[in-house]
Amino acid sequence: MTPRSDPIARPDSLGLGDALRLVPERTELAMLVVQDAALPRAEDATAIVIVGNGAAGFAAGAVAMVASTTCVVPVISITDGELPAWVGSRSLVVVIDHDEMPERTCRLLAEAAALGATIVATAVPGSVFDRVVALGGTSIALAPSAPVPRAALGALCAAPLVVLDRLGFLPGLEPALDHAVRQLHRRRDELDAPKGVVRVLARRIGRSIPLVTGGGPPGRLAAARWKAQCNLNAKIPAFASALPELGADEISGWGQHGDVTRQVLTSVLLRHAYERPDVRLAFERLVPVLEESLLAVHQVEAAGDGPLAQLLDLAYLGDAVSLELAAQERLDPGPTPGLAML
Repeated sequence: MTPRSDPIARPDSLGLGDALRLVPERTELAMLVVQDAALPRAEDATAIVIVGNGAAGFAAGAVAMVASTTCVVPVISITDGELPAWVGSRSLVVVIDHDEMPERTCRLLAEAAALGATIVATAVPGSVFDRVVALGGTSIALAPSAPVPRAALGALCAAPLVVLDRLGFLPGLEPALDHAVRQLHRRRDELDAPKGVVRVLARRIGRSIPLVTGGGPPGRLAAARWKAQCNLNAKIPAFASALPELGADEISGWGQHGDVTRQVLTSVLLRHAYERPDVRLAFERLVPVLEESLLAVHQVEAAGDGPLAQLLDLAYLGDAVSLELAAQERLDPGPTPGLAML
């Protein structure tokens, strides 16, 4: 399970390492763009649908998580291209797009427009951006500065949150966004520390398969992000799970085949300060089970002030660890030829 030794050559044809370091600044830029954009009136909306595919799916989940804690109307995220049956003329549809899976998104947009929904998109220029305009919606242009959608972590999350803030659905959100950006800056400044969490954890994972577990909405979203980034950047199998759901089924699966799982699976537990008491207790009970069944168990603690800051901190760490895992194997994290198979 030991990765190749340093010095590490870091092939990176798409510049994902540089893009990672620019996430804080690109997040701030996206916020400024939306602050100055013209928006439609939507005060009569009785429900909000956040739409995102691929990397924007994580952003849609993050926006829905934040909005659901304070918004006075229901907010859901859609990542499969299927509108709920209740969408109508008093629905607000917010589309997050980085020109990924545009056909699916454009089909959904046509349905939403036919139902009379108000549509706002925060998107890079492309087919989705143009389709929203053609349907009479509002498109806000994000700078296409990230080389691929998965490198646009903060911008994809922050822009639609500012939209909802300005439309009056999330009043007082600005401090939470400021805390999140400050934490991204702090975490970015720690990336290259030889004994920092990113390099240490990547070395410990080595060539094992990470099983990433989070708790509650922030942990669940972050675990899914880690899994996806390990797949895409490091080109390795990875799996995500969440508490409390894990306690209803998956934990029973560690009763067999320990001779195999102890050789190939490493647990990464993503912790944050906003876990419910029952989730925190479940983590305490889970650790000894995993220590008995897996190669190793590592815990990662989120930092930052507020659920949004801690969610983005965990996600940013996952992006960094996935790139470090690729570097350990002298692997270019950019190309994803497997995506063309389906």
